[in-house]
Amino acid sequence: MEKLRKDDAKDNIKKYENQLVLDELSERTIKKYVVDVEQWLNDMPDIINKTSIISYKNNLAKLYKPTTVNSKIISVNKFLKWMGCDELKIKTKRIQHTILCLIPWNITQTVLYQQVTEYQAIGQYRIVIEILIELYPRLYR
Repeated sequence: MEKLRKDDAKDNIKKYENQLVLDELSERTIKKYVVDVEQWLNDMPDIINKTSIISYKNNLAKLYKPTTVNSKIISVNKFLKWMGCDELKIKTKRIQHTILCLIPWNITQTVLYQQVTEYQAIGQYRIVIEILIELYPRLYR
Protein backbone atom coordinates (compact mmCIF):
# COMPACT_ATOMS: atom_id res chain seq x y z
CA MET A 1 0.00 0.00 0.00
CA GLU A 2 1.71 3.19 -1.16
CA LYS A 3 -1.06 5.40 0.17
CA LEU A 4 -3.05 5.51 3.36
CA ARG A 5 -6.37 7.16 4.00
CA LYS A 6 -6.19 9.54 6.94
CA ASP A 7 -9.62 8.40 8.18
CA ASP A 8 -8.47 4.75 8.21
CA ALA A 9 -5.44 5.70 10.25
CA LYS A 10 -7.51 7.73 12.73
CA ASP A 11 -9.98 4.86 13.08
CA ASN A 12 -7.13 2.55 14.12
CA ILE A 13 -5.41 4.67 16.78
CA LYS A 14 -7.31 3.09 19.68
CA LYS A 15 -6.55 -0.43 18.39
CA TYR A 16 -2.89 0.56 18.07
CA GLU A 17 -2.89 1.86 21.63
CA ASN A 18 -4.39 -1.43 22.82
CA GLN A 19 -1.66 -3.33 20.98
CA LEU A 20 1.02 -1.22 22.69
CA VAL A 21 -0.53 -2.15 26.04
CA LEU A 22 -0.45 -5.84 25.07
CA ASP A 23 3.22 -5.38 24.07
CA GLU A 24 3.78 -4.27 27.68
CA LEU A 25 5.22 -0.86 26.87
CA SER A 26 5.25 1.69 29.67
CA GLU A 27 2.33 4.09 30.05
CA ARG A 28 4.62 6.99 29.25
CA THR A 29 5.86 5.37 26.03
CA ILE A 30 2.33 4.49 24.95
CA LYS A 31 1.14 8.04 25.58
CA LYS A 32 4.08 9.48 23.64
CA TYR A 33 3.54 7.19 20.63
CA VAL A 34 -0.18 7.93 20.51
CA VAL A 35 0.26 11.70 20.91
CA ASP A 36 2.96 11.73 18.20
CA VAL A 37 0.73 9.80 15.80
CA GLU A 38 -2.28 12.01 16.52
CA GLN A 39 -0.22 15.16 15.93
CA TRP A 40 1.15 13.67 12.72
CA LEU A 41 -2.32 12.80 11.46
CA ASN A 42 -3.55 16.33 12.20
CA ASP A 43 -0.92 17.64 9.78
CA MET A 44 -1.58 15.08 7.05
CA PRO A 45 -3.80 15.43 3.98
CA ASP A 46 -6.78 13.09 3.46
CA ILE A 47 -4.61 10.73 1.41
CA ILE A 48 -1.21 10.13 2.99
CA ASN A 49 1.76 9.21 0.82
CA LYS A 50 5.50 9.10 1.37
CA THR A 51 5.95 12.62 -0.02
CA SER A 52 3.52 14.08 2.52
CA ILE A 53 5.32 12.28 5.35
CA ILE A 54 8.72 13.57 4.20
CA SER A 55 7.24 17.06 4.03
CA TYR A 56 6.00 16.60 7.60
CA LYS A 57 9.50 15.61 8.73
CA ASN A 58 10.98 18.68 7.02
CA ASN A 59 8.44 20.93 8.74
CA LEU A 60 9.27 19.38 12.09
CA ALA A 61 12.95 20.07 11.44
CA LYS A 62 12.18 23.79 11.26
CA LEU A 63 10.60 23.69 14.72
CA TYR A 64 12.52 21.08 16.73
CA LYS A 65 15.97 19.68 17.39
CA PRO A 66 16.95 16.61 15.33
CA THR A 67 16.54 14.26 18.31
CA THR A 68 12.94 15.41 18.78
CA VAL A 69 12.21 15.09 15.06
CA ASN A 70 13.65 11.58 15.06
CA SER A 71 11.63 10.60 18.11
CA LYS A 72 8.40 11.71 16.42
CA ILE A 73 9.33 9.98 13.14
CA ILE A 74 10.12 6.76 14.99
CA SER A 75 6.64 6.90 16.57
CA VAL A 76 5.04 7.44 13.16
CA ASN A 77 7.11 4.65 11.56
CA LYS A 78 6.08 2.20 14.29
CA PHE A 79 2.43 3.06 13.65
CA LEU A 80 2.87 2.69 9.88
CA LYS A 81 4.49 -0.71 10.37
CA TRP A 82 1.62 -1.80 12.61
CA MET A 83 -0.83 -0.60 9.93
CA GLY A 84 0.98 -2.72 7.33
CA CYS A 85 2.29 0.34 5.49
CA ASP A 86 6.03 -0.36 5.69
CA GLU A 87 6.61 1.29 2.31
CA LEU A 88 5.48 4.64 3.76
CA LYS A 89 8.09 4.59 6.53
CA ILE A 90 10.75 7.29 6.21
CA LYS A 91 14.30 7.72 7.43
CA THR A 92 15.10 9.70 10.53
CA LYS A 93 17.22 12.84 10.31
CA ARG A 94 20.92 12.33 10.41
CA ILE A 95 22.53 13.83 13.49
CA GLN A 96 26.10 15.01 13.13
CA HIS A 97 28.24 15.61 16.15
CA THR A 98 30.57 18.48 15.32
CA ILE A 99 32.25 18.99 18.69
CA LEU A 100 34.91 16.38 17.99
CA CYS A 101 35.88 17.94 14.68
CA LEU A 102 37.29 20.84 16.68
CA ILE A 103 39.64 18.65 18.68
CA PRO A 104 42.93 17.82 16.96
CA TRP A 105 43.99 14.20 16.60
CA ASN A 106 47.31 14.87 18.30
CA ILE A 107 45.83 16.34 21.49
CA THR A 108 47.82 15.66 24.65
CA GLN A 109 46.43 14.34 27.88
CA THR A 110 47.17 17.66 29.58
CA VAL A 111 45.25 19.71 27.01
CA LEU A 112 42.40 17.21 27.06
CA TYR A 113 42.22 17.46 30.86
CA GLN A 114 42.08 21.27 30.63
CA GLN A 115 39.24 21.18 28.08
CA VAL A 116 37.25 18.63 30.05
CA THR A 117 37.69 20.70 33.23
CA GLU A 118 36.45 23.84 31.42
CA TYR A 119 33.34 22.06 30.12
CA GLN A 120 32.64 20.59 33.56
CA ALA A 121 32.90 24.03 35.15
CA ILE A 122 30.09 25.35 32.93
CA GLY A 123 27.93 22.24 33.31
CA GLN A 124 28.41 20.81 29.81
CA TYR A 125 28.63 17.18 30.94
CA ARG A 126 27.27 15.75 27.68
CA ILE A 127 30.18 17.30 25.79
CA VAL A 128 32.62 15.94 28.39
CA ILE A 129 31.25 12.43 27.90
CA GLU A 130 31.39 12.72 24.10
CA ILE A 131 35.00 13.92 24.24
CA LEU A 132 36.04 11.11 26.55
CA ILE A 133 34.28 8.42 24.55
CA GLU A 134 35.82 9.59 21.30
CA LEU A 135 39.32 10.37 22.50
CA TYR A 136 39.98 7.67 25.10
CA PRO A 137 40.99 5.05 22.51
CA ARG A 138 43.38 7.53 20.89
CA LEU A 139 45.10 8.42 24.16
CA TYR A 140 45.36 4.97 25.69
CA ARG A 141 46.27 2.65 22.83
